[in-house]
Amino acid sequence: MVDWDQAEFHHVVPHRDGGETSIDNCALVDKECHPLSLDDENRFRQWWSSKKNKTSSQSSSAIQQQRKNKSDDDLERELPPDGTSLRLAYKGKWYDAKIENRQVLLDHNSSRFKSLSSAAVSITGTSVNGWKMWDIKLPEGNEWLVAYRCRDTQGK
Repeated sequence: MVDWDQAEFHHVVPHRDGGETSIDNCALVDKECHPLSLDDENRFRQWWSSKKNKTSSQSSSAIQQQRKNKSDDDLERELPPDGTSLRLAYKGKWYDAKIENRQVLLDHNSSRFKSLSSAAVSITGTSVNGWKMWDIKLPEGNEWLVAYRCRDTQGK
């Protein structure tokens, strides 16, 4: 654990080696442990890569197991419950939608979609993860949340 006042971000692949400033190339480190020498940076990069690969494979296994436990119909229709309100901000404009009859109904053109992602793609014109794009307010809720925060707790 890193105390916030001691936290720094380390570029796993340094800028000089073509590393980007992105979430995928950053590691949270304690100021005292921040790799500074080339040897330290190389050791850290190897350690980080092995740790990240191990975590990714564990996460993938858990997700695959969850998906095996669902029928194809459940996977196709994975949505928040009917009555959920949706909103999405894109290029300075807000789009509203709602979940109705296990579909996403867009208010601005009455189009219906089977998933949050397909509804978001229709707005953005690009491949996006709708669970990260949409804010939702559940029928019994009074606050807006990013949809993926409710994904595991929604009632089906």
